[in-house]
Amino acid sequence: QAAPYEAGTDPLAVYRWFDRQPWTSTQDEFCGHDGHRSFFGGARQRVFGGLCADGVEPTGAAIIREDDVEYTLNKVPLFRFGEDLRIAESFHWMEGARMASGRAALLHWKYTDAFAAHAEQETARGEHWNGAAQYVRYAAASRHADVVMFDESLSVELIDSAQLVELGILEPMEAMT
Repeated sequence: QAAPYEAGTDPLAVYRWFDRQPWTSTQDEFCGHDGHRSFFGGARQRVFGGLCADGVEPTGAAIIREDDVEYTLNKVPLFRFGEDLRIAESFHWMEGARMASGRAALLHWKYTDAFAAHAEQETARGEHWNGAAQYVRYAAASRHADVVMFDESLSVELIDSAQLVELGILEPMEAMT
């Protein structure tokens, strides 16, 4: 709520912070999707609660604790179409695709000043995973004025892709095959 966005403004001018951790990853099968490296956690895990993929509760979490969830950070925004492809879980996984060996960073502005109203709308629609259980959690938490996504000890300002390599979020180009 503290960072209102005006249409036409560069989103990076308003939303330039991200959590460098806590997040975990696994290559194991997750929800029937194998062969993909899956990432979990992030600011959503920290603020809205739930367990990380390794079963550890992140520090500072649990504004609302209805159940233990693993917040997925995966997205497959770019792919070459093929008849054998199956998009799964809102682009969180792709079945029938050979995944690139490297990682990319996707700027995904979910928690904007419009998020509380969006969470209420999606809760009412109930069309997301598990009857919109996560949006129910978001909406309930968003009603509290003290919900803040920024954390001084974890949030860093986005500078460039070299910074993401330095933080271990991206791999250097020479490491990819």
